[in-house]
Amino acid sequence: MSQAPLFPDHLHETPQTRAPEGRKRLRGQNAKILARLRRGKASNTELAIYSLKYTSRISDIRAHLKERGETIKCTRGEGGICWYEIVKVNDG
Repeated sequence: MSQAPLFPDHLHETPQTRAPEGRKRLRGQNAKILARLRRGKASNTELAIYSLKYTSRISDIRAHLKERGETIKCTRGEGGICWYEIVKVNDG
């Protein structure tokens, strides 16, 4: 009997997590969280699956996205839930 992988395939690194030549590429938990956020909004409880210190990973990813004119927006919900999403940075 074969055992199911610990993480589903969609959690592994994808082409969206690869940086163009000359830029640093995100790895590990950062890459997994970025790949998840590229698919749309994610809650803090979902991001904690990838890393219990997801807020540190969000800071790392924000620094990475800054070069691309993007950032991660946090919207507070009810019951301690926060929603994270990638947004374009306004120039105004």
